[in-house]
Amino acid sequence: MATAASVYNPREGIEIQSLTIKKPGGTTILDISSLMEQFIIYEDLFQTSLSAVLLFQDQVNLVGTFPIVSGEIVSITYRTPIYTDTISLDFIVYDVGDRGVDNSTQNIQFNQLFLCTPEVWYTANNDASSGYTGTYSDIISRILNDFGTKKTFTKEESVGIVNYVAPSCNMFQSIKFCASRANSKTLSPMFFWESPSGYYLKSLKEMYRAPYDKYLYVSSRNVIGQDDPEKLFNTVYDFDYGSSNNRLQQYSNAAFGATNYTVDLTNKRLTKTINSYDDVFSKLDIKLNKYALNDPAKSQRSLTEYIPWRVDQSHLNAYNRLATLSLMDNLKIIVNIPGDSKIKVGDVVYMDVPSRSGLGVDVEKLSSGKWLIRSIKHLITKTTFSQVCEITKDAFDADVNAM
Repeated sequence: MATAASVYNPREGIEIQSLTIKKPGGTTILDISSLMEQFIIYEDLFQTSLSAVLLFQDQVNLVGTFPIVSGEIVSITYRTPIYTDTISLDFIVYDVGDRGVDNSTQNIQFNQLFLCTPEVWYTANNDASSGYTGTYSDIISRILNDFGTKKTFTKEESVGIVNYVAPSCNMFQSIKFCASRANSKTLSPMFFWESPSGYYLKSLKEMYRAPYDKYLYVSSRNVIGQDDPEKLFNTVYDFDYGSSNNRLQQYSNAAFGATNYTVDLTNKRLTKTINSYDDVFSKLDIKLNKYALNDPAKSQRSLTEYIPWRVDQSHLNAYNRLATLSLMDNLKIIVNIPGDSKIKVGDVVYMDVPSRSGLGVDVEKLSSGKWLIRSIKHLITKTTFSQVCEITKDAFDADVNAM
């Protein structure tokens, strides 16, 4: 974080050390940093890999003369000025987008390059049939190793020994399947995703358990302009609410409760389990805030689900995962903040959401508090760095029923 002695100018929030392009297997490396207009990097809790879009000013018709025909390697190295650590990322051009012309001169064209990671490029044309035995977290680690990635993999250990056969599918298809079946020790849903710092496999409870990484100040509270580098660095330029509190959607997704029948065809057993919101999220659960987004279910809903019994015990997590994902979609906010290269998907931030009324601007009691970052769009230009983050939560700071 910025210290009191730091000087941070949001308009000069990025240092691009290099931006290059080269042919696969070639030796010629072109520096295209002076041509870049915008470099956008996407990361998402529900996506296994990063993706990116490069918009550049093509004064020399690089697409036609280099030429760029897909498969080229684009490398970028950058850092946030207040940090010493740099981020280096390699991407592969998988699509050359539409070309545009500068209307003022009619001589300069703009080009878009759509980029994927080298792992996505390789696995798109390389399927594998392999058998694995172990926990799902260990299997995912071995799959990554088998495909030769050098990126770091930070994982939370899952439970249960399973046998898994990859049926002639690519690496990320296998990983998505394993992550969707993996159980943490507390039966919290687990997610696999990629950030600029590497791959992650974590449960929601593990993410929530971490202390918040940033305290976000909303600009409408007159933070911008104050002589406080810390606040300038953590200022929210603007934010928008997403759709929220869709009770019918939650009913259909069993967020309030359901009667589950587990069908064991091998032993010809039918096990009935009555679940409620309280059962899924017990007092021992680590949630973002104190009070649930929904009032606890006082009685069971009529929703009934049939779940097949599975050897890997993933049927135990099926209801929990469904209910949790429903709650994650219940309340979302899109925030635009100064670029911070240490912020990543899966981090927790704290934000006081302003409540605008005829009496002025106050703090909204329900929405304010801890938020989980579920996706980030990194917007990089030659001199600026900002991030558009989708943040979500599954609980309120105040008791809805007591208000």
